[in-house]
Order: sequence, then C-alpha cells, then structure tokens
Amino acid sequence: MYDDDDLIIDMLEAGARGYLLKNAHKTEIIEAIETVNLGNPYHCQHTSKKLLNLIKESKYNPYTGKAKSIFIDKEIEIIKLIFNQLTAKEIAEKIYLSVRTVEGIKIKIMQKMQVSNTVGVAIYAVKNKLF
Repeated sequence: MYDDDDLIIDMLEAGARGYLLKNAHKTEIIEAIETVNLGNPYHCQHTSKKLLNLIKESKYNPYTGKAKSIFIDKEIEIIKLIFNQLTAKEIAEKIYLSVRTVEGIKIKIMQKMQVSNTVGVAIYAVKNKLF
C-alpha cells in the first residue's frame, strides 16, 4: 500500500510474498493474487525497481568477507531466470527440465546463498555481481 523504502524492506524481512501499491490496476491485483496463490512471490514493477535501486545504492554488503558459493552452469542459468522474474514452471519450460527439478535446484541455490526466497536470490546476485 505504501511506497516508503523502509516499509518495503520491513515487508520483505517479515516474509511477505507479495507487494502492491494501493493504486495498482485491477489486472495487476488479479495477477498478484494468482501468482502468490501458486506459491510464487509477486512485487509490482515499481517496487521491484525501487528494491534494485536500494541494493545498488547500498554501501552495506552482507556478503563481504564470505567466500562466494560456487554455482554450476545450470544454477547460474536458473539464477538469471529467477532474476528476470520467471516462475518455476516458466523456467522448466525454457530450459527443458521438470518443474520439480527446477524447484530442487532453486532450493540448493537458496541454501548456498543462505537466503529464504527469490528476492534474496536477486539481492545476492546483484551484490555478488554474478552476471
């Protein structure tokens, strides 16, 4: 509902699976509900851009001093697709794997990154310049 940076960060840290501004169009609201209902996160385009800008401008890097995890090529490919907001089903179709296999790889990626959701994957990828 609000566009304040701190509230958006608080929402993510609290584990919210979706975020829309109160002036969202009804088609976006429906898309968000359907996306979250399928178990995927949804953030409106404005919020996604805002988050990426916050990450880019941040001087804080929680991964400083930690050794970067080594990702295999398939994991890097999936990280890029997650970063581009593709769902597990879309990723599976694009790289010719089953949805279950993609979900398993996503879990391994999140464990290596020590994050709990796809937003964390995107943040890690930007902070660690994975691509």
